[in-house]
Amino acid sequence: MRAQKRQVKVSFAILALFLVIFHWKVNSLRQLVTFPHSTSYVSRQEDFCEQVERDGPLKAVLERILLQPDSPVSQLCKEWKPELHCRKGQTFRPQGPVQVYDIFLFSFEVDALEIRFHELNELVDHFVILECNIDHKGYPKPLLWNILKDDPRFLPFRSKVIHIVREVPLDAVRGDRNKIEWSFEQQSWEKALEFCRFLPSNAIVMLGFVDEIVSRQALYEAIYCDPHPSYPLSFGIWFPFGHLERAYKSDWPVEGHPYTYGYPSLRYANQCSEGTFRQQFSSHQLGGLHLSNYCFPPFVILKELTGTEYGSESFHSMTQEQCKHLVSNCEGSTFGRTVPLDQVPEEDMEAVYIPWFVKCHPNRYPALMHQIDSRAVVVS
Repeated sequence: MRAQKRQVKVSFAILALFLVIFHWKVNSLRQLVTFPHSTSYVSRQEDFCEQVERDGPLKAVLERILLQPDSPVSQLCKEWKPELHCRKGQTFRPQGPVQVYDIFLFSFEVDALEIRFHELNELVDHFVILECNIDHKGYPKPLLWNILKDDPRFLPFRSKVIHIVREVPLDAVRGDRNKIEWSFEQQSWEKALEFCRFLPSNAIVMLGFVDEIVSRQALYEAIYCDPHPSYPLSFGIWFPFGHLERAYKSDWPVEGHPYTYGYPSLRYANQCSEGTFRQQFSSHQLGGLHLSNYCFPPFVILKELTGTEYGSESFHSMTQEQCKHLVSNCEGSTFGRTVPLDQVPEEDMEAVYIPWFVKCHPNRYPALMHQIDSRAVVVS
């Protein structure tokens, strides 16, 4: 009798375990099937600017930036990824149990977020996404990480993400889309400072924007290799201004390197309050990519409408002609200050870097090479 009871209990436990596994499998499949990014093929083929005029910029843009890229992720890339190492003349310096926090402002830049995650994942313990329920013009926006966290593109990184939301009463703020207003960025920076206060003083913190992508090698050297610049330091990254075969002479380079962009910064947590969010330091490390002026049509429209230094069109309506003008202007808008890479001084070429994930997936982000991205076709 006892043997029969034991057998019944074992059978019941096995059945319960089977049901748990089955439930988990079904939920996993359901996520893939019902995920909101599964926009129809017809929607992909519709002219993006026609949809902008019909549905309004925000709805059209959100639908397109949440679409999966056509070119899938290759598992072979994990084996291809270059090894990290200290350069000749440097020595490896073990850090011990120090944690690295990558803290950055995020709004709508979904492709940049994916590239950043892949680039820095092995070096970063926590990705801290600072997101707000308003854009940098003071208008409401959805919290995209709440959508993206279940996307198959981002599931591998979800356990590392700390999502900090700055909630603003929507009836209290409205900005002027024709004016430059820095206060929205400053308020997000203050949120980052609050977070730093709860970290161990020797935790390493990187501060910047999601599209300021430091190369993994530069970050590795800044943390683990001697000699390295003292903290706090600025990263001097490549600013191609949307043209991967060119370099932009920016207004904010690190000292002595005019073809660099001098952000983001690296510091210990107890140094977070030194300077400002956009502080540049005399100590610097070279290497990375500023993914600004990314000519993916939805991104072009969003930046024009919501970027701090931009904004001249209506957020709620836009004609096809206005949309097409902005998209076509993106590819040629270098303000005469970019040069081909073969004209960049040798000392600045160290900053030039294409993230390994982009190199290994040359067709995943076609707009980087000024080619048509099927997620948002614009017919001229």
